[in-house]
Amino acid sequence: MATPGSFGHYMDIASKADVAAHLNDVYISEGLADIGRLVDTYHGRPHPVADRDSYSDRFVVIAGFEDFDISYPLDLGTDEMRYRVALGVGHYVLHYVEPAMTGEGEVLQVIPYPARDSLLAEAETFAMGTLMPVSVFTHVLQRLKGTVPEANAEISRLFQVPLEIAGVWRDFFDGPRAIE
Repeated sequence: MATPGSFGHYMDIASKADVAAHLNDVYISEGLADIGRLVDTYHGRPHPVADRDSYSDRFVVIAGFEDFDISYPLDLGTDEMRYRVALGVGHYVLHYVEPAMTGEGEVLQVIPYPARDSLLAEAETFAMGTLMPVSVFTHVLQRLKGTVPEANAEISRLFQVPLEIAGVWRDFFDGPRAIE
């Protein structure tokens, strides 16, 4: 088992997200996640909220197994909404379901946005591993040409994720060097 906070720890989370999404038939096509299927798999409910201030303290609220809500601002673009919902599912799986089932770690029932750094990093990794599955992403990365901004834009387009998140995931696998 990888040390929490290590590269291996985050790769374990990304791989777990990838495998779970494939097993639960979350993908519409090669590597493109259907957010509705993702939420339905875990029996959650996404809630767009008009007031940005009201969602931040209660981003994910968990009533029990297969019973949770994810709040996100109504005015988010599609890519950002997909990411926020996947992030909420990541918090639910990693910070409620797994600790409750294994007895390891703190079982959380209300998760603010943003969460504590270590919790956020884990949930972000789960979200990125679901939206840009390792099994597909590594092949896409090998085919990319051009500059880093061009590569990030292509990743964002292919996986329908925010440009910044595409860059974070590319850096995780490829480092911040040029693609060319």
